[in-house]
Amino acid sequence: MIRIISKIKYQGKCDACGIGITCEKEDVTNIQVGMNELGNFVECPICGEKIRVTEYTEQIQKRSIK
Repeated sequence: MIRIISKIKYQGKCDACGIGITCEKEDVTNIQVGMNELGNFVECPICGEKIRVTEYTEQIQKRSIK
């Protein structure tokens, strides 16, 4: 029996136009932001600016899959 516990997504807010977004891992691009530091970024669908996103876990109701 497989149980889905959670799904990891990314979320962020555009500083230029103010929209909040969520996205999947496939949409995320890693860009170097420091000497040894990478940041997760996506392109804003409204204005095209880069939005730094962070991971969050969306809790999904536990249910049995048979």
